[in-house]
Amino acid sequence: MKKLHVSVQGEEAREWLVEQDDSHLQLQNDEHTLQVDILGSNERGTVFLLNGKKYHVAYRNNAGCRVDHHHLEVIVKTPSEQLRDSLVHLSGDTPDAHDIKVSMPGLVIKLLVGTGDRIETGDGLVIVEAMKMENVIKAPQAGIVKEIYVTPGQAIEKGAPLLHLGITDGEIV
Repeated sequence: MKKLHVSVQGEEAREWLVEQDDSHLQLQNDEHTLQVDILGSNERGTVFLLNGKKYHVAYRNNAGCRVDHHHLEVIVKTPSEQLRDSLVHLSGDTPDAHDIKVSMPGLVIKLLVGTGDRIETGDGLVIVEAMKMENVIKAPQAGIVKEIYVTPGQAIEKGAPLLHLGITDGEIV
């Protein structure tokens, strides 16, 4: 059985247990158990039967999918992807500067940037080991690294700032 975190239309992700064989899926969370019969599938989409109703799902290149001609933004993450994404968040007293903080304790393994570096959204900043997994903390938006608060080998607590990122209206400062 596999665990997945699923978010639909921007709602908070919910954990589902998924069991699959060639043509059947069982999806289960705290409130629901769904039995899905897969009628056909290829790289463009899937046709399945759920509660006696047939659904056509067309995939849209990381931009969600269409279910019976209705667009849905669906994000599916494995537990390790969910953990990685939950490790970092922004905080700041001013709109033009933010501290990048971690949301669980860990160990700084490596710095991927230096003070004064210009970064783009998604650039790797710091590698942090948490729960015996190495996680690359990525930039949530573009900016300039103004100050680095940690060093490799340093143990960090939940909420600890890693670095200070300078931002102005989405433009690099």
